[in-house]
Amino acid sequence: MIYFDDFPILMESWTWEAAYRNILLPFNEHIMPLGRLSTWCLGQLSNPITRLPYFTAVQGIAATVAAMWLLYLFVRRETGDPNCGLAAMILFGVSTVYVEAISWFAASFTLLAVDMVFLALLAAQRWQQSGRGIFLFWCVFWSVLAPGWFASGLLGGLFCTLYLFPKRNGQFANRWYRALALVPLLGPAIFLGCTLPFAAQHLLHLDHYSGRNPWESFNLLQGSALACRASVDKILLGLFGISGIALPSLCVAVILLLAMAGGVWLWHRTRHRRLMLLGLGFLVASSVVIYSARADWSYEDQTISWTRYNVFPHLGLTLFICRGLAGLKEKTLAPVQCSSPRVASITLLALIAVLFLINMPRGLLLAPPYDPGQIELFRRIAEMDALCRNHHISAATARRALNKLPVAQWDTNANGWIFLRGSNSPREMNLQEARAFLYPEG
Repeated sequence: MIYFDDFPILMESWTWEAAYRNILLPFNEHIMPLGRLSTWCLGQLSNPITRLPYFTAVQGIAATVAAMWLLYLFVRRETGDPNCGLAAMILFGVSTVYVEAISWFAASFTLLAVDMVFLALLAAQRWQQSGRGIFLFWCVFWSVLAPGWFASGLLGGLFCTLYLFPKRNGQFANRWYRALALVPLLGPAIFLGCTLPFAAQHLLHLDHYSGRNPWESFNLLQGSALACRASVDKILLGLFGISGIALPSLCVAVILLLAMAGGVWLWHRTRHRRLMLLGLGFLVASSVVIYSARADWSYEDQTISWTRYNVFPHLGLTLFICRGLAGLKEKTLAPVQCSSPRVASITLLALIAVLFLINMPRGLLLAPPYDPGQIELFRRIAEMDALCRNHHISAATARRALNKLPVAQWDTNANGWIFLRGSNSPREMNLQEARAFLYPEG
């Protein structure tokens, strides 16, 4: 079903005129022109409207599968080891750490931003390997598109630069290369330059900041402390299927110190650390930005249970662990012959099974709400649309003629008739005549 933030997003892009008018209208902090267009496309496919919950549900699943595949390609190319790529794909994909981003339409746009970031990283990787300028162009191109789905995509250019900037082929890169490694930062700069002039005024008056603008609410110090807590409560514990528990500060400090010690140990036993550095960037930068922007909100009562914020941090931990373990394997097994394909396959299948068993309870527990009455409401809208087409009544006329249709899981002022499409060939009709057609029983 669709619920909460799904309704305003769908409403603001339901028709082409609405999608075009709102193309740069931020939803909360997210200037999401690509999200507006994709929402309009889903609305067109959902005809009759009873299909809408199914099409919106598919977006998060499709975006996750795409992210898994792109992650596999990126890690395989970087390490030269398909098994390492598969392990990263499994660790990221067989997870409910970020279940909201998969199951909730409004949160699934963050996964589409992840897809764009990985396309940018793959282009940066090709440029670093081949030196062909066209790949640097594509890196910037995908970095421009990433925030067009979700605001966290603004970090895509930073991640590409972070990936490109370290040592190259075992040697320190020259100045020219280091300068070109900064080019991906143009991506978010271009996006902001093209969108902020139109969206800035709206961003300054967001409702959920209680009269303050986002810059006044941004608290880097408190956000960094919350990011440390979330890294333990939501990301590290999340690997073991544990969610929604806010540990005492002392426990968080101890677990974080142990995790950092393990990370340092793994770092020093890995020769090629580019992916580990990128993983740290995903984990630290995204967490600090997210929780600094939400510093005024209650961690224990609100953000602790919001799994949609875990996508980038979980992805970062995946990259760090997979590259670190691959480096450890290279160091301990070389020059010993690597494991047979059969052993590798069994190991990967066992990893899938273990992760599935760990995550299944949380997947069931955190399943999105379901109201069987919603599909009945959509059937009523579809029936009314059929009447509009039969009697050539426009959607605008029908909305004025019909009594308000309350929508569950939305706002009390919402009117479900916003989803009416009306007739493609309407005729002039007054409200009394329209009501006679739409309420034939009187």
